[in-house]
Amino acid sequence: LISSPSEHFLSASMSLLDRVQSAVTKLKDCNDGLEIKRHPPSSSSDSSPNHATPKHDNTESIDPTNQPHGGQLSYHVLSSGDLYWGGGTYLLTIHPDNDADRGGTVALRSPLSGSFTYVYNPSSKEWVGEDDGHSLLGMLTRDWIRQCRGVPDF
Repeated sequence: LISSPSEHFLSASMSLLDRVQSAVTKLKDCNDGLEIKRHPPSSSSDSSPNHATPKHDNTESIDPTNQPHGGQLSYHVLSSGDLYWGGGTYLLTIHPDNDADRGGTVALRSPLSGSFTYVYNPSSKEWVGEDDGHSLLGMLTRDWIRQCRGVPDF
């Protein structure tokens, strides 16, 4: 039985990564060069001193897969040859927070839409934008259909 906000959050966030990974994997055959990677949870103690990520003022230049997290899913989309879309990597990152009532956040980095932070709404069972309440899966679907083949069944 799940009882704390952190346990609810971790369960819902892992389910989100599973759901997105499954939906995108089903469309791999019709999208040449699609690469999907799942990264297990890490902590700052997981990285060796020889491979520590340097601190930068520009956080976009930091490799987010080297930062502490509760799990990540990335998928890389090749350029479709469109003048306005050059391909890129989508990254979903779980950020647990044991002190928060909500349990944590999920961050999305999209080469098309930018970066957003999402919280889990237990009553609607949806991941919604922390700032404006938009749907995470809606954002991923819109980005996907603008540049890839098929429609993911999130």
